[in-house]
Amino acid sequence: MKHFTRTIAAAFVIGVCGASVASAHTQHSIRVPAAQRALSNIVSKYSELYDAAPNDIQQNKIASEFRQVFCANIPRGGVSGWIGKVWKINDDTPHKGIHLDLEVSTDNLKPSVSGALGIGLWLGNSDTSASFQVGSPLYNTASTLRTRETVAFSGTFVPFSSPQACYRSLGESTDFPFHFSSIRKVGSDLTLE
Repeated sequence: MKHFTRTIAAAFVIGVCGASVASAHTQHSIRVPAAQRALSNIVSKYSELYDAAPNDIQQNKIASEFRQVFCANIPRGGVSGWIGKVWKINDDTPHKGIHLDLEVSTDNLKPSVSGALGIGLWLGNSDTSASFQVGSPLYNTASTLRTRETVAFSGTFVPFSSPQACYRSLGESTDFPFHFSSIRKVGSDLTLE
């Protein structure tokens, strides 16, 4: 009977410890909105296709298709609850407003810039007029952020003047212009779900 009681007690302790580990794991992950995941998946998919292409002809075809699909899927209007990691933050703007770049790729297992296509998914307010103005609520929040810290944010993509302008942008930069309306810290070293 004592052996049976010890076995039950050991099973209970193991079960509680296992539940604690599982609970800790869920506390270190965060759910990403569907629209963010869809945009990130486009980047990952076409980067993998580009890497697997047998020659320059096929790579050029894939890159062209990627630009069209990506630009067609950039959200119009506002987005809310997107998740990003602070990539770069500084106040090197003419009026000392904060410039913030966020990595918003949802692929936790691969580098941010996937493959030879060389496109990652970053959003930023690199336009001087979009920087967080000194003393504003966004400035006050952003000024406390650390590199690689995870944040939740809302705002709007800056629209391109035409589809061709978007296509050209994908060949020149991986930092997509974004106007932030809110930003808040949610932690660090989090896994995106």
